Amino acid sequence: LSVDNRKDLWHPTIIPYAGTGLLLFEKMREDLSRTTDIFMTDITNPDYELAASITNRFHFSRLLDATRGPDGSIHLLFESKSGNDQQNLFHGIYDPVDQTLTDVSQVAEGLRLAAMGRLEVTASNEIFVFWFENYGYSGSYQMGIHWTKSTETGWQAPQLLTSSTQQQQTGNWMNRQFAWYIFDTEVMDDGRVMLVYIEDSYLTQCI
Repeated sequence: LSVDNRKDLWHPTIIPYAGTGLLLFEKMREDLSRTTDIFMTDITNPDYELAASITNRFHFSRLLDATRGPDGSIHLLFESKSGNDQQNLFHGIYDPVDQTLTDVSQVAEGLRLAAMGRLEVTASNEIFVFWFENYGYSGSYQMGIHWTKSTETGWQAPQLLTSSTQQQQTGNWMNRQFAWYIFDTEVMDDGRVMLVYIEDSYLTQCI
């Protein structure tokens, strides 16, 4: 890739596409002050200035994860604000030819503060979303890893998977953001979705 030294570029993510690939990344929008969006460019010949803005929202948008479904469609999980100005998680399908984001839906109710997220699409087109709820907001949601999946009528009610993850007062060592590396997911060959995560009780750690 070419080198771009501007400090507003963030979270590069590669999506295989058309024999080469697409590069998704975040940067500040030029048409809206202090607003971050997700952008797309060709990975073989990236153009950061002319990259296509994906969400085009009036609020910030932050990429949490991206993956390709079994039919080749590109699924995005991102954080932004809803119509009532509450921060939340959204899923959408991106068409790189038309450069449009369609079928956008809010993944969970209420206000959500996600430190990281994972998106999985199975061979049967089931969509699973996992995220680490960081600190919560006014005690509304418990800190930990939550998950949900798509249904024919929307998204099922989120469930808390971990109850004692206490990861995040240690973020200064080598400037690492530990909350971004607390878990990972993968779809197995038999269709199961596997989750691995760090459990931290301040006294012991385990995976």
